[in-house]
Amino acid sequence: RFHHVLVDEYHSDWERTDKPYDTEWYGHDAGYNYACIYDYLTRYYDASRLNAPITDEVLRNCDVLVLKTPTKMYAPKEHPDELAIIRRFVERGGGVLLIGEHTNVFGIGKSLNQIAEIFGFRYRYDCLFGIDTPFDQLFLRPMVPHPVVQNVASMDFAVSCSIDPGTSNGRAV
Repeated sequence: RFHHVLVDEYHSDWERTDKPYDTEWYGHDAGYNYACIYDYLTRYYDASRLNAPITDEVLRNCDVLVLKTPTKMYAPKEHPDELAIIRRFVERGGGVLLIGEHTNVFGIGKSLNQIAEIFGFRYRYDCLFGIDTPFDQLFLRPMVPHPVVQNVASMDFAVSCSIDPGTSNGRAV
């Protein structure tokens, strides 16, 4: 089955997917973007961008919803059902990938925590890295991996945050 991945651009003014890094575009916005990752996704999945509020109709044919660096809150006064819609989507078997910054820059952490809290955890606004490798954190798949990471051999994170153990009711991946 060919999976459909939907990337939410509506809630984000940061790290866009719609303008690739090139030799003509420089500066902060050029360096902080997800265009290459989106291009990669399109090579393996049916991928599209969401430039409108999240609705049940929008998620009808979606398998994975990517909530990437949201700078706008979910469920604002104009669209009060977004959080309930995301919950229903996951309860029906849909996947949600949360991508953020390790701090609350531009309100990204607060926006992602709106979603995380639905599922029983909360991100801290901190910075994790190894003592010998500042700003890098290498994940290596354990011998008995969690199903979520069973096909990920390794991943090199560039600064991640921790999950607040006082509010989490899940288990580590």
